[in-house]
Amino acid sequence: MGPNKEQVINTVKSVEWDANIEFICQPAPKGLAHAILVAEKFLDDDKFIMYFGDNIVKGGIVQHAEKFRDLEPESLVLLTQVDEPQRFGVAELDGDGRVVRLVEKPDVPPSHFALAGIYFFKPVIMEVCKSIEPSWRD
Repeated sequence: MGPNKEQVINTVKSVEWDANIEFICQPAPKGLAHAILVAEKFLDDDKFIMYFGDNIVKGGIVQHAEKFRDLEPESLVLLTQVDEPQRFGVAELDGDGRVVRLVEKPDVPPSHFALAGIYFFKPVIMEVCKSIEPSWRD
């Protein structure tokens, strides 16, 4: 959560959910891999979804969660086709439609498929996150 974290917490707490909600705050905006590592103890060895709070998916994500469960990949990344991919994080795909690389706001985009901000992961992502070198922006 960013600078409006108190507003987010108060808004979420203002609703009766049929779930136990815990807030884990990333102490500094150091990227997605860092956010996952901050939540490592909470996540334990469970599969999880990283869902950006400012995204809305028409029809929800249930069918994507079912696909993740049924296919059992290490990860599943939702993509959306866009007209100006250089404005987004973009996926490079192989001939079978698998993501081989993610590029943040590339000058020369490898595709028109932008990251939708919804990721499904197995616990192996922790080791991947630990091996990622921080970008020049960190």
